[in-house]
Amino acid sequence: MAKIFIADCEPEINKSLKGFFEYFGYDTYAAEDIENLDNIIREIKNFKPNIVLLDVRINKVLRLDVIDRIKELENNIKVIVMSTYGGTIDREIINEIMAHGTYEYLQKPFAMERLIDAINRKTTTLSQN
Repeated sequence: MAKIFIADCEPEINKSLKGFFEYFGYDTYAAEDIENLDNIIREIKNFKPNIVLLDVRINKVLRLDVIDRIKELENNIKVIVMSTYGGTIDREIINEIMAHGTYEYLQKPFAMERLIDAINRKTTTLSQN
């Protein structure tokens, strides 16, 4: 089963998603300090997840370099970005997020079914390897 690392700027979302996926048997870890990029990378390196659920707004600043640093650790990690960017106004930002090797982009708020579908597609790929 997939290992899921969660790094959202809202501690309540980290806690909720961690509990949700643990309930379904996933090995999960929620970032302890979302405001410190180096800590996030260190925690990912230690946990060795297959999937990272990531909010790219860190300290209210768009940080695409975090995706690059995750991919440098392990290119096979699937990064699912969860953020409030959306609509035609933010289309360029979303395209840039995807260009950094993002597996999926989910605009907040999103239906949990969309997140579960993205996780299931990734775990199906894992079980086939």
